[in-house]
Amino acid sequence: MKKKLIELATGALAVLLLAGLATPAAAQDGGGDDETGENPGWPRWCGKVYEAGYPAFEPGGHTTEPRRSNATLLHAQLATRHSIYVAGEEWGSFVVSAALSPWHGDPYENRTSDGVTTRPFDRLRFSVHLVDDDATPLVQDFVDVNATGVEYGFRLEGLEPRYEPYEVVFFGASEFGDWNYTATAEVQYLPAIRAGGSATKIDRLTGSLLFHAEDEGEEWTPLLPYGYYGLYNGSNDTAVADEFVRDYTSDGTGLNAIVALAGFADTNPVYDSMDTRNLRYMFDLRGSYQNLTEVERRVNTIKHRKSLFAYWTADEPDGWQRPFEAPVAARDLIRALDPYHPVALTLNCQDYYFGPYSIGGDVLMADVYPIGINSTFSKWGTACNTTYGDCGCDNCAGVVQDVRDRWDDLAQYERWLGRWPPLPKFHNPQVFHGEDYWFRDPTAAEARVMNALAFNRGITGIFGWTWPGSRELFEVHTEMARVVTAEPVSTFLLGGMPQRIEVEDVLDVVDVAIWGRQGQGLVSVVNGGYLDIEGPFSVELPVPALAIIETLFGGRALAVLAKSLPVRIETRTELSSRLANIHVSVDDDVLGPLTFTYGSCSNLDVRNAHHEVGRYKTASTSRLVWIMPEDVQPTQSEGCISAWDIEGNLVGRSERQRLKLRKRGVEQRGIHSIPMNNKMGIDTLGPWFDGVKLLEGKNLSAIDVAEAKAKDIAIVGAGMAGLTTFLILHQSGLTNVRILEASQRLGGRVRTEYLSGGPFDYSYQEMGPMRFPHTIEFGNDTFNVTDHQMVFQLADEMNRLNNHDRNLSVDFIPWIQQNENGLHYFDGIKMDTGLPPTLGQVATDPSLAISFPLDESTRSTQAQFQSILANGTLMFEIATNMHRAHKDFLINGLDGKGGDVWSAYAYLANYLGASLNDTDIVTGGFGHNSFWFILFESMNFGATTWKTIDGGRIFSISISNQVHPEKNSDAENKQFNEEYQKLNLQWRSSYMDWTFQNATFDYAILAMPFPMVQKLRLPKLGATITNAINKVPFASGCKVALEYKTRFWEHFENPIYGGWSETDIPGVGWITYPSYCLNCTGPASLLASYVTEASWGDTWVSVSEEQHVQYVVDAMAEIHGQVAYDEYTGNYRRKCWREDEFAGGGWAQPTIGQHQLYIPEYFKTHKNMIFVGEQTSYTHSWVASALESGVRGAVQMLLELGLVDEAKAAVDKWMGRWLDV
Repeated sequence: MKKKLIELATGALAVLLLAGLATPAAAQDGGGDDETGENPGWPRWCGKVYEAGYPAFEPGGHTTEPRRSNATLLHAQLATRHSIYVAGEEWGSFVVSAALSPWHGDPYENRTSDGVTTRPFDRLRFSVHLVDDDATPLVQDFVDVNATGVEYGFRLEGLEPRYEPYEVVFFGASEFGDWNYTATAEVQYLPAIRAGGSATKIDRLTGSLLFHAEDEGEEWTPLLPYGYYGLYNGSNDTAVADEFVRDYTSDGTGLNAIVALAGFADTNPVYDSMDTRNLRYMFDLRGSYQNLTEVERRVNTIKHRKSLFAYWTADEPDGWQRPFEAPVAARDLIRALDPYHPVALTLNCQDYYFGPYSIGGDVLMADVYPIGINSTFSKWGTACNTTYGDCGCDNCAGVVQDVRDRWDDLAQYERWLGRWPPLPKFHNPQVFHGEDYWFRDPTAAEARVMNALAFNRGITGIFGWTWPGSRELFEVHTEMARVVTAEPVSTFLLGGMPQRIEVEDVLDVVDVAIWGRQGQGLVSVVNGGYLDIEGPFSVELPVPALAIIETLFGGRALAVLAKSLPVRIETRTELSSRLANIHVSVDDDVLGPLTFTYGSCSNLDVRNAHHEVGRYKTASTSRLVWIMPEDVQPTQSEGCISAWDIEGNLVGRSERQRLKLRKRGVEQRGIHSIPMNNKMGIDTLGPWFDGVKLLEGKNLSAIDVAEAKAKDIAIVGAGMAGLTTFLILHQSGLTNVRILEASQRLGGRVRTEYLSGGPFDYSYQEMGPMRFPHTIEFGNDTFNVTDHQMVFQLADEMNRLNNHDRNLSVDFIPWIQQNENGLHYFDGIKMDTGLPPTLGQVATDPSLAISFPLDESTRSTQAQFQSILANGTLMFEIATNMHRAHKDFLINGLDGKGGDVWSAYAYLANYLGASLNDTDIVTGGFGHNSFWFILFESMNFGATTWKTIDGGRIFSISISNQVHPEKNSDAENKQFNEEYQKLNLQWRSSYMDWTFQNATFDYAILAMPFPMVQKLRLPKLGATITNAINKVPFASGCKVALEYKTRFWEHFENPIYGGWSETDIPGVGWITYPSYCLNCTGPASLLASYVTEASWGDTWVSVSEEQHVQYVVDAMAEIHGQVAYDEYTGNYRRKCWREDEFAGGGWAQPTIGQHQLYIPEYFKTHKNMIFVGEQTSYTHSWVASALESGVRGAVQMLLELGLVDEAKAAVDKWMGRWLDV
């Protein structure tokens, strides 16, 4: 048996000479009560009678393959990755399985339809909610159908640590909701570990343990427990206890754990000795687990010990036929008393009620003792077979392969039972003989092989029965423990299930497995035969191997081979699209150009490659851009990238490349980091953007990364889009990026005005964006409005970068969007109080407002219009996946007519046949807009909860603290040199300056509103992008903020806290009350007028500021009474965005056809210029629109430079889900 650490790179075979086992010439309790199975009361083991005089019978209890379903089933399953989380941890994670099964789950077909559109059902949309609080999902994501073990992070901060588990439920559905699946799980989030105590997590993805002692720092340490069941005489003498532990740990160097057999009191000093020496122990309850009173007493005595890592309850309950409920009852009681430590049990039988017995433990151990037995005839004078007898190892052949077969059987039973994730498994090796069952100990070679066979099946713990015992076997196990419990082997063994490798072996004695990690592999090759295999024996590895770094076990000499291929090749990101970076490193003695290809991993001729990747000419080149041709299919996965010298010799080969290409279209790619491990990238843009096409024809095969990152790049405009673009490029390692801002301030149209004091005097108003939709309800479910999540993510990033400086911290507080005590002032109607009726009063008593009933035809047109806006499926898609919804609506919206080529007015009048009058009434002031704009705004303003920033303008200040823009740099001219591919920018600090400053850049990113871009002297651009710059309309808006001595509106009979009032006084629009510092004293400001209609947004520009403000002051008094005059401080701010010299408008409001026509242009680089800003996004007028355009622009710039890995990293981090790079 050999274990080798292999660096994975090139070469398809590892040729190993395997030594055989030298042939030389074991403990099970008997007796007990018979409780389960057939013929209780007869002497039975594993349900089979074994004494003479009793007839054979079928013992039953077999675990067999369930009946296969006639239909394909999808088995949705959910678990937390770790069995417990402890106070102080910020993140937890779920693991999800959406496996297709012939036995378990609910029906599945690879199609989903809403009755009109049919698509493949290859993704499951799901959410995970607390059972007792389903308002906000812990996780909301997608999982690929037939995926298993996909991890999704969630924050623990919303949960209170407690001993009772939280119950969670998984709701999964197809895209159109015609297939639905549910699953349940528990989240165990515990209070902090008691001082001096410990805790153990089960990692359910890897089947391993993580251990943490409270006084040993904050880290959870991977634990591969390797030891014995320790027989101690129970002496209360501290010196004797110390000697026992010292002998065990000193003689058994490498042994790190023990099962302390309970032949002594639970307060015995032996536990102190084990704690002192950090010897991890499993506490023995096998003799008392059926006595719950005794279990409670003993657990309460031991549970706060430092080195306790688990409990052991039932020992071979299947052999003894104990009651099924006994192990379960003990486990449940222990969990209630001490949820910090898992419970293990040991099974003996090959196939006797595996399901009912194994469910009683968190960790599964197995006694497989095959050596030295008579497998056909027992000490009882009876035969041994599947229905009779007891020969010491149930249904064993008496060979080392019994270990292999037993673990294979138990794993198969779990699959048949639909249990996922599988239980962690510990192997109990045979280190004894006797009892007339086992006539000899295993040899050293047999002991090594049985352990290795168990490791090859993914076991993550070893406990031999028992110590003290054979000195020879003790040395064997300590030798192996020193290897497997230490780096690097432990990292592999604890990193997940190994991959089994099939070999040509007619004797069925060779067993091979491989674990992979970070470009290296651990290979275990076991010869379980008793003869050497003559000559070379070949094992074809699933990954190419460059060299054997070290023989770690099974040989005395290290086998280190020279690295035969001088070119190292690797990819570092998931190959989920037709574009990737290839990372290259070359030895100094490699001269001349190299050719890189993709094709078979066994190919030895450059001419037989599937396609050429690129050419490598200079030593400074460290990456290639791999643009996969259209004919590369996922079925051609598992190929390799190869390097060839000028003579066609193979000089380098990558590991196998797992292509996960998907058809272009609206679909999701599965994320961590999240720290979703928790991450999520959604490719929904379809033809709007293809990262591959961006690079076609650009001669970017080979890249000098240092040169690419040193390009001179100008970002013109320090609004939210420009600041975000800079931040991403800076974090991607670009070193020469400058940001130029024409004005004296940052943030663009994000503008907070402080009427007196500063941010936390709370007399301010937002003259630009002022709120962020947070969640929205559909039916009984609450979902995040995902398009705005980047705003909150950016705030988290800024707070981290600024070290949570209070003066720079971006903190969100609730925004009160609507308050029923807001006023409804129309037609001069007021109540006896002198105030207009409230919104709530009007809703309760419609007579308080003058209504104008619509005629029947108008009501019919209105109903048709509302049916489009009330499309729940579409609104859900906009809320949860805006970019997907955008693509769908543009192509398939409005009954397949295309959503971007119709205005609301044209659709109602020209297609539905409504009269012009009805259409004009129903569409109001938005008739000229495309339907997409109306739908998106309807969804946003249908949000249930909202957020705003506490203190106002801190957002832009927080970002600028990281990016340091150059202010007063008003760019006017841009000249492009075709020959040198350079841009010359000219700017001046004031229009009065005669002299221009200038600089030459490789690229410019224009982060300016199009009305400002129109003023630039640009090089000649294409007609379409030029039309976009000149023709996309910009809406206007005016806001007037007034300051008052007190918050008088909060002291009305019906106090107004946040929300808005409405009025028909011309040109006033909405009145918005502050949502912050409620019930505070001192001056406060409200937004006394907010008009967005194009007519008023432009009309007020023609009026002097003083006249406009006085008009609003008077309107406030008319609505609120004399108190509005009395309390007015005279402080005001007025902002009409049409007259802003650095904006020229409030926000983009494209008309029909302009998304479909212009958006593809924004994803192109024009004369080395990239355009970003909210006008280039799929949505408009929101901060999120600007941020996402900034991500897109940064990614576009990175791709332009060939920095594909950085582009993918930016997309993954910043949720630019609509890019396929």
